[in-house]
Amino acid sequence: MHNEPFALLQQAVALHQRGERRRAIPLYEQVLAQEPDNGWALFFRGVAAEEEELFAAAEGFYARAAAAGFGEPELLIAQGGLAMKQAQWAEAVRHYENALRVAPEIAALWHNLGLALKRLDRLSEARMVWAESLRLRRGCPADPSAILDADERRALRRANGPKIAHDLAQLRWLRAERVAGPEVEPAIAALTALAARVPEADSRLRELTDAELGAAAGIFNRLAFLADGRAVEDSPLVSGAVAALATADSTAPEDGPIVIDDLLAPAALSRLQRFLRESTIWFEAKDHGGHVGAYLEEGLAQPLLLQLAEALQAALPRRLGHLRLAQLWGYSYAAAGSGTDIHADAGTVSANLWLTPTEACRQGGGLQLYDARVPSDWRFEEVNGPAERLRSWLAEAAPAARTIAYRGNRLVLFDGRAPHRTEPFRFAPGFDNRRLNLTLLFDAPDSGLAASQWH
Repeated sequence: MHNEPFALLQQAVALHQRGERRRAIPLYEQVLAQEPDNGWALFFRGVAAEEEELFAAAEGFYARAAAAGFGEPELLIAQGGLAMKQAQWAEAVRHYENALRVAPEIAALWHNLGLALKRLDRLSEARMVWAESLRLRRGCPADPSAILDADERRALRRANGPKIAHDLAQLRWLRAERVAGPEVEPAIAALTALAARVPEADSRLRELTDAELGAAAGIFNRLAFLADGRAVEDSPLVSGAVAALATADSTAPEDGPIVIDDLLAPAALSRLQRFLRESTIWFEAKDHGGHVGAYLEEGLAQPLLLQLAEALQAALPRRLGHLRLAQLWGYSYAAAGSGTDIHADAGTVSANLWLTPTEACRQGGGLQLYDARVPSDWRFEEVNGPAERLRSWLAEAAPAARTIAYRGNRLVLFDGRAPHRTEPFRFAPGFDNRRLNLTLLFDAPDSGLAASQWH
């Protein structure tokens, strides 16, 4: 590279990184006028076009960079991301697999490949890919060769009072149950000290430092324990529940809620409860409600849970047969609180399953469901973000609402676009009495929402 194009490219990239894309683009063009096959200039010019949603132009710049022999993993990552934005799932898989041959240590590549495979209904492959992504992102001990982006590094430190309290309670429970040995005691002591400084009622999100984490730094927000998530030998559903689901599928209004009690067979219920209590997969700190979250691509893609999704689809062919599993998440709540605020799910059908025994529930804890559907043109952030607009819309529409009472092993299946929230609750103290909620979201195969947008 001659000095002048090199200097121009440096200047353009600096402007681009400061958010001055419009000033950067003419400089990229000047570089390419002098060096038409400059790989980095073609790459960044493609990035600029993609940011302007000029996808065909971006694809052209990326293709020119590849034809010029530019083999940096950044290009392959960008090509995969561009294909995802255009719902070109097979093309995204091809780009991500090519990138992994060059840079298998980049965690985001494995994660994104899994998302593309899921879109192709190749969930069993996605599950294996996400296992590697999870190992690179959150392995315990950490893999020193793993390459994480800035967001992934920040996620390892993100916490608040409910998250610290949950992780401390979980480690204590694991130690008491002898799942964990004495090696976790220094981490327990460090989190105990941290919890004294950041009370459970403090839901403000923050990034913890090594000094704050102390001896817990190597285990916090990492996959230290993963319990048995194998599928059960027989159906995960009780035969009576299968019959009740079939009846509801053929007789209940298509958009009305379905409530089924005693859903899971004892073997499946016990294994699922144990998996959620023992596995350190509760990585997301929530900014309200006193709960933490776990997701499909970061620990919940287990054979047992995929078996449950398939069993529900088989039992509900009219309601779920034409849909696919779009996302799956679990929430673990503090002993008392307001729970998840009013929102709607960005999908067609939500299947909500409560897993904590009924006798642990002292008050509330059910589901408040509105007889309304959010407008179809609302963006994800409007249905599943700050609740002010949704509250205003509900106040104006004034739909009827009902509360479905909490009961352990109860399934509540409803239209995902119906506004809903957790009923304020109080449960018995103790880690194994925490309110556990599992949601399977089913959506149309051609839905345009990116997987990362679901919850």
